[in-house]
Amino acid sequence: MSLTTSVDDLLNRANNLPTLPGIALRLLEAFQADEPDTNEIGDILSADPVLSSNILNIVNSSFYSRPGKVVSVKHGINLIGLKAVQNLVLSFSLVNKFRAGKTAEFDFVGFWKNSLIGAISAKYLVEKIASDLSDDAFFLGLLQDIGILTVGSCFSDKYQQILEKTDNGQFSPI
Repeated sequence: MSLTTSVDDLLNRANNLPTLPGIALRLLEAFQADEPDTNEIGDILSADPVLSSNILNIVNSSFYSRPGKVVSVKHGINLIGLKAVQNLVLSFSLVNKFRAGKTAEFDFVGFWKNSLIGAISAKYLVEKIASDLSDDAFFLGLLQDIGILTVGSCFSDKYQQILEKTDNGQFSPI
């Protein structure tokens, strides 16, 4: 199989990747308003127990180091800001849709942890240079390895072979 065939195959399979769920699309619409309504966004988020739980876990994490536990989604949104919530919703939705696919071999938990570490690191670094861009840096950090997620989801068998060769020192990406 040639490289061109592999790329064409990847593009064909990528057309079949899952789209964002309805709740994420509703949230994106609410975020795109001229003046996003925190209450509306909180209500939409609260309707999805998984997303709201994920947001509260992040708000209560050591990264935000808040005194006391935050138990209200709306309070959490006010604490971390709409842009951060938007980025988190997109990333959670994206990773969860890939996870819902057919790949048992792909380490979604490890992928998510690495993405979150990259996002937090990017946000921290950019805050020191251009704080107004730190939320964008967080989102880009979350998506830095989206290609790995795509290959792991679309070509799980080949992805596993790549991992085995990398672990054995037979393959170097550089």
